[in-house]
Amino acid sequence: MDKTLTAVVVVACILSWVHNPARAETIRVFQDGTGDYADLPSGLDAAAEGDTILVGAGRYTEARDVVLGCCLSVATNAPVSVPEITIIGSGRDVTIIGPAARVASGSLTVGIGTVQRMPGLRIESLTIQNLNVGIVAYGDLDIWNLSIKDISDAGVFRDSVDTALITGCSFVNCDYLGIQLSNAGNVWVSGCEFTGQSSSSLDLWNSHNVNFVNSRSEGAWIALKSTQGSTLTVRDSYVRAGKDAGAVSGRGSMWVYDSYFEGDEAAFLGFSGARVEFHRSRLVGHQMTVFLGNTPDVQFSENDLLHNGQWAVYLDDIYDMNGEKLDFRNNWWGTTDLDSIQSWIVDADHPIHDNDPREEGYVEFLPILEGSVPTRRQSVGGLKGRFREP
Repeated sequence: MDKTLTAVVVVACILSWVHNPARAETIRVFQDGTGDYADLPSGLDAAAEGDTILVGAGRYTEARDVVLGCCLSVATNAPVSVPEITIIGSGRDVTIIGPAARVASGSLTVGIGTVQRMPGLRIESLTIQNLNVGIVAYGDLDIWNLSIKDISDAGVFRDSVDTALITGCSFVNCDYLGIQLSNAGNVWVSGCEFTGQSSSSLDLWNSHNVNFVNSRSEGAWIALKSTQGSTLTVRDSYVRAGKDAGAVSGRGSMWVYDSYFEGDEAAFLGFSGARVEFHRSRLVGHQMTVFLGNTPDVQFSENDLLHNGQWAVYLDDIYDMNGEKLDFRNNWWGTTDLDSIQSWIVDADHPIHDNDPREEGYVEFLPILEGSVPTRRQSVGGLKGRFREP
């Protein structure tokens, strides 16, 4: 054999071995004793890089105290200590991780957690229930078709990781947060539903390139929150909040397309240098539609900006803007009466700010659209029908 060809074959074999570990096995965890192990901690103890854990029907309550991240000892039902592990349930209606009764907030219990920065964790087709936190991941994460419910704090917590795919999951009654991301990047939340969160469905801190797509959130206090330089893109989603549907602060960013945002107080709030864009969406606020404080970098175009309260757009802390105009051109305001629209906008021209010469920000709203913005896309889950509700 030619020496060059021989070298190529050897290199190919080495690369194949590196990317496909020699020991990639399937470990069966069945409560009835017909598998390799009857509890998750024992099955994961036996796992090596690249292994798959098949979990049978039943409720798995066994837990082990392990240190997650750097220093916190937590009772964990499925502690993951090697990379590239896949955990597959027998269906989210039949495979359940967690105790039968709810635990109190702060009890330090976790369903599935990585003991340190551990890439390649994949989880499919099961339920995580009645814990303090559903999933704690310090590494890449791919979860699909999970039900995460009756959680006292956060459904999913991820810190200092590069990539996550969260697809087709249901977050129900995660009392504080659905998903919390800190120092994360390249995250896709797609086809998910959130109900019953008391604080936020999605909470971002210094996290970048986060996408919330074709998903639904109902009932959270502030549904989608982007802070401390985080960047969030929302597409084809329905967001209904007990207070504010979306909020950005600390130089965070939010770009919204073809979506529905409604809040009992405001559809959107922006503070402290936030960057904001809304396009082809419907915004409904029951006290004010859009509230902006020290947020000069905004663009709202081809939206329905509908208010059931006093104000459509309220500017606050609009100091030192040197007469800069915020771009609200080409939107439908529910009327073509320009005087009415102007009266619903609080900017430097409004009597509220007339006594403060430092207030220098303005809303540029002309030209306006003469009718409601048509829905441009059809989303899974009936978004189109909800979008057109009056």
